Amino acid sequence: MIHPRILALGGSGSTGRRLVGSLLRLMPHATVHAATRNSNQRTAQFGAQWVVMDVAPDSSRGMAFTDPSGFSPSTAPRPGASAEKERGGKDLSDILSSYDAVVIALGPFSTFRASCHRACIRAGVTCLDINDDPHVAREILSLHEDAVLRGSHVFTGMGVNPGLSTALLCRLAACAGECEKVDVRLFAGGNEDAGFASTMTMLHGLTPKVCELREGREVWMDADDSGSQKKEVFVTHGRSVTATHCFSAEAFLIESMHERGALLPAHNISYRMHFQGMPPAMAAFLRRFPADRFPAVTHRLARVFYTMHGLGSSNGTNMTRSILMIRAQYADRKMTAFATGETTFGLTAAYAASFIHAFLQDPKSVPAGVHATSSAIPFLPDVLTGVRALNVHVAYAEE
Repeated sequence: MIHPRILALGGSGSTGRRLVGSLLRLMPHATVHAATRNSNQRTAQFGAQWVVMDVAPDSSRGMAFTDPSGFSPSTAPRPGASAEKERGGKDLSDILSSYDAVVIALGPFSTFRASCHRACIRAGVTCLDINDDPHVAREILSLHEDAVLRGSHVFTGMGVNPGLSTALLCRLAACAGECEKVDVRLFAGGNEDAGFASTMTMLHGLTPKVCELREGREVWMDADDSGSQKKEVFVTHGRSVTATHCFSAEAFLIESMHERGALLPAHNISYRMHFQGMPPAMAAFLRRFPADRFPAVTHRLARVFYTMHGLGSSNGTNMTRSILMIRAQYADRKMTAFATGETTFGLTAAYAASFIHAFLQDPKSVPAGVHATSSAIPFLPDVLTGVRALNVHVAYAEE
């Protein structure tokens, strides 16, 4: 597809801005509409066309365009009107179906859930998300049969983890075979920029229960931040740091794709993350805080953390990049795959943009339905090639 039309929902956010830029770097002839709910956030950066658009957390309301900018007068909705009722008798499906792909970079997904996916399936347009919430992943994957019936493609979990981490796992499995035990670790640099949505995602993700893959099945367990397990040494960093037990949608998605016939890249996977600059005691406090039960308090707490991060992000000893590390234990050796050179937002954007770019080269290569990264994706090597083209350093090492 030479001149694809792509809509980026959340295009003004910390990940969304990078995503729009990555899309246009990989597809300079594409038309990219970056959707934002705030007209003040529209800029000329990246050469994208901006659309003011509100996506309501309430799935019953769905999406609403608040400004026709970016659409022709014959198809633009009335300002402030529900997207189900708009100018010219066209509805949300008519607008979405004018695109070749919709990339969902909104957050946190615990708020927006699968409302955008449902709209895209109804419109018959390909959509891709960067969801990392295992609870929401279930809701999205439950749309599989509907997507198949309508001939729509939905790609979920296309961020740094799941997504890039899963692709690296699959490449290790392709080169060295099925692995018994894998540690997925993410180092978030203290001097990386932050976004409010990502801060909310962190608060929702630090829960008393976490999930891992055990013998090919997703298993929920009590989080364990004690003992030697919490100490990690990251490739390209070199010093021992604390890594917090965290949940990931990857375990559920790997299990689900395996049930459909994809190869199982590993039998057992654990997930931990290092937040540079955050004291372990703070992570322990957040783990005890019931973010889902008190949304208003969580919202205010996220504002505080977002502000604090901005004040402390000038620490000269902190890093401005992230490190994604996949450490695989085989019977006779250890192998490590890692990706770095970008922030967490940058890694996420690079993978999502590269994936949709590779898919649009041959949309018939994957059957309709809801899919996650797995060995069943025929163009997965091309996705990693695209990630490298976006200044992400990807490498493998054997011990």
